[in-house]
Amino acid sequence: MSTETTKATLIQKIEEACVRVLKQCDYKEGVAVALTLVVDTLTGLRDQLVAAPEMDSNLYDALWREIYDMQTVLSTVSNGFPMVPASEVAELVSSAAAQDTEEVPAVQMAAKCAEVLEKAAGAKGIEAGAQVALVKCALAVWKASGETDVDGASVKVVLSAALPAILKACVDKKSKEKAEKERMETEKAAADAVAKADEEARVSKIESIAKAASPAPTPAPVAPKKPVDWGTDLNRKR
Repeated sequence: MSTETTKATLIQKIEEACVRVLKQCDYKEGVAVALTLVVDTLTGLRDQLVAAPEMDSNLYDALWREIYDMQTVLSTVSNGFPMVPASEVAELVSSAAAQDTEEVPAVQMAAKCAEVLEKAAGAKGIEAGAQVALVKCALAVWKASGETDVDGASVKVVLSAALPAILKACVDKKSKEKAEKERMETEKAAADAVAKADEEARVSKIESIAKAASPAPTPAPVAPKKPVDWGTDLNRKR
């Protein structure tokens, strides 16, 4: 790397090359899957909204979470492998088994990425996308090591043969997290329903006790005093 080209600039140029390679290859299959997932999710949200009696805060929050997930899915189309963000791939690469990775000297990273991208440019479809994903996750690991590389630094890069398993692990991890989140929400909703039923039972019991209690005796009305009838005085001079 020349003194005039910084590590950040070099990584940016390689990332731009990744985008160009993806745009020129026949990558419709993965993109179509991602779009189908988004369309299906939108359809489900629409049906959920139509079926709901009103637009309450819980429904709004659920809709917002789903829409955010759809944005993530769509953004992965340019990350080298649809529905699998390169950041997630890099996270799993960092803990990948030793036999699934290789240590590449930092000074050779640019040449290594260029070699893989050259192969990707001649490939088609999913194979091209997988090669680009290989480069992008390697770049993510390289970028995380700092603005400059110390002498003798190396970067852990996943082997191409291990990439499909790592990509599957990304999808499985996301599915597991979503299932766990849904399970917790279901359990919370059930607990809230029980608590609400208990509260209603307590209120009903209190009201029944109040209705069963004998009312306090009402005092008898006091009859008004009759005025004294003095009769008519016929002798007014007296």
